Amino acid sequence: MLAHLMTSLIEYFYGMGISHFFGFTKPQNKELFCSMGMYPVTQTEKILLLENDKNGLEKFLKRLKKETQEQQKCKVENRHENGIGAVVMNCNPFTRGHEYLIREAAKKNKWLHIFILSEEQSFLTTRERYQLVREGIQEIPNVILHQTSEYMISPAVFPTYFIKEKAKAYEMNCQLDIQLFGERIAPELKITDRYVGSEPVCDVTHTYNQCLREQLPCYQIRFHEIPRKTYGDQIISASEVRKKYAENQLKSVCGMLPESTRRYLERKKNENRK
Repeated sequence: MLAHLMTSLIEYFYGMGISHFFGFTKPQNKELFCSMGMYPVTQTEKILLLENDKNGLEKFLKRLKKETQEQQKCKVENRHENGIGAVVMNCNPFTRGHEYLIREAAKKNKWLHIFILSEEQSFLTTRERYQLVREGIQEIPNVILHQTSEYMISPAVFPTYFIKEKAKAYEMNCQLDIQLFGERIAPELKITDRYVGSEPVCDVTHTYNQCLREQLPCYQIRFHEIPRKTYGDQIISASEVRKKYAENQLKSVCGMLPESTRRYLERKKNENRK
């Protein structure tokens, strides 16, 4: 029965043009799902993540390494430091808060990897967010920019919706995401330090940061929380920028934005009015 269901699902995915997909189950079901063409990516005590591409994760890691080597050729390392840092960001849109966090982390590391979440957003597309970050960090010489794919903070590694124990679900998701980062991604890029901005507003992000603080040392990765940058008496927030943009009050938060982001959003707003 399960084999028939899996076959139907796979046919449906391919019919929709989806050739790469993930699944998750309890670890005790590993052999069963592997017998139906799924391959393990990582697992915790309670969750097993699988995908249909045997070499999917290896391809992703290879891509990250290639991007790193290519960008290092035209970048300049920070010779005063030895660490390799990492920041994982949404940047919807890229703000002076993101810029501040990147600058602070770049000062403290030989190289800094910036991972831009690749999950499509309702405000700005992945391509738009990536481009705004690239323009906003041009003056920082030792940064390496990546898109994340499905292997970092995505629905594939955060299947909260399908877990009945909601109180424990998010913590389980965090563990899965952090383990994948700590066991596979960080070693590939020799990452020693991970940086986040403090989160006094969003409970979900605050919980994730706490999980990072507790679990990253298990992988010999140091955790750093940088106090959020403020604008006047306000914490700089991408969600506040999105809100003011929707209310046609972008000028009220221009101080939260790098010049390149401000120009792009103004142009986007003007085009939408036509």
